[in-house]
Amino acid sequence: MDQLKTRWTNLCAIYTPDEDFVLHQWRLLEKAYTTPNRFYHNLTHLHTIFTDLDQYDLPIENKHLLEFAIWFHDVIYDAVVSDNEEQSAIAAKDFLVHLLLSKEEIQHCFELIVSTQRHQAISTFSKRDNECLIDLDLGVLAWDWDEYEAYTH
Repeated sequence: MDQLKTRWTNLCAIYTPDEDFVLHQWRLLEKAYTTPNRFYHNLTHLHTIFTDLDQYDLPIENKHLLEFAIWFHDVIYDAVVSDNEEQSAIAAKDFLVHLLLSKEEIQHCFELIVSTQRHQAISTFSKRDNECLIDLDLGVLAWDWDEYEAYTH
């Protein structure tokens, strides 16, 4: 968990000097990803994605926006509704408007997150980043059976 918090604060520090704001958002992310109804879309899932991101030499065009999309792609999760990804993308937009990002960059992040609903690249900014996010999100499905089974338990 400390690794994730450090990663979050380091990423945000590039775009804002407001440490209190960044830590407040961290607490919101942590709370969202640790609710009791989360069996898969949790901090372990995020840690796995970031581990894969760091391990592989992916053809990423905008790593920071991809990382923000990773952080927010499952922040809203309710198993009985169908718009979790869109609500997560809206949550990302609500946060990102406080950073030094352009409207285009925020829209790019929004599209990346929404694409995880059907796991199809839809980004009008970077199909490559979009495909990388989808691969990272589904990466656990490529593990060997024993590792996958242990992870699911």
